[in-house]
Formats: sequence, C-alpha cells, structure tokens
Amino acid sequence: MTLARDTTKVATLDVIYTVITSPDSPSAKFWGHMPDTFTSSAGVTFKRPLLKTETSSGLSISSNGEVWSYMSNLQNLTSTDCPLENQPRSKELLDLYSDHPNGAIMTDLGLPMNAGNWWAYDMAILGTTTWSYQTVSLRTGAIFITREEFCNQRTDALSGAAASGRR
Repeated sequence: MTLARDTTKVATLDVIYTVITSPDSPSAKFWGHMPDTFTSSAGVTFKRPLLKTETSSGLSISSNGEVWSYMSNLQNLTSTDCPLENQPRSKELLDLYSDHPNGAIMTDLGLPMNAGNWWAYDMAILGTTTWSYQTVSLRTGAIFITREEFCNQRTDALSGAAASGRR
C-alpha cells in the first residue's frame, strides 16, 4: 500500500474478507458473515441452516464452498439437530420468500439456494391416504413434497394449530 501524501512510505497489510454465503463459525471453510438468525417481515425469526460438521446425523451437500447438513424426512423426525417443534410452516417460509423473491435470499442472507428445498412443519395429503411433509423452494416460492431437504428452524415456539398437534 502506498500512502497518498508520501509515495516513499510503503506498508504491507494482510487482508481478510468475509463472504455472506458462509456463517461466522469455526466449522465454516471460509470467513463468513451469514447471520445466525434472521427475521421475516411477518416477525418470524429463523436460524441459519447447520453445516454438516455442526450436526450429529444426516446427509451433506455442498453449496458455495460449504458443506451443509441435508436430511431426509425420516432423519428430520428423529434428529435432535432439527426438532419438529421448531420447524416453520410453509406459509412462514413463503413469507420469507416474499421478502427475498427469485433467489435473492442467497445474495441478501447467504442461504444455500442451489442445494435443495426447505422443510415445513405442516403436512399435505399425497394420494388419498398418505400424509407427507411439505418443502418450500426459497428460490422460486414453489411448494413440494420431497424426500430430502434442508432443515431450517424457527427460533420461537410454534403456536396455534402447530402447538396443539393439528396439521
């Protein structure tokens, strides 16, 4: 670096930069500034997804240089890393999508959009007899029923129908 007033003085400085697509965690591969929690305009506070090294179970998937935890429905129901009672409803995920449409949530909050959908608490009937959990694409706002998805947790307790066990 050269000082503007005196070009004879030179200093060498290390530069550390951070990226939005990595959390500020000792487990992250990059220096990051992804927030640990974020709140939708509807007032629902969410936790960031967990890195694979921060969980005790589940699969993993890579996105933006980090390895994220990725779980099947069965793993979601039995994992202490992703408890059912902390899962958002699909409407809450859609509100979050509305705040950051068309994949902007990756540039705004750093969340991994290319790796999958986000698990919702509420269920939908598949066929005539099978209830399945829904997932929401925070890239497109579409709702799906899939086998594997990201675990994304609300930080506050569920209320209303979810707390009483109704779906």
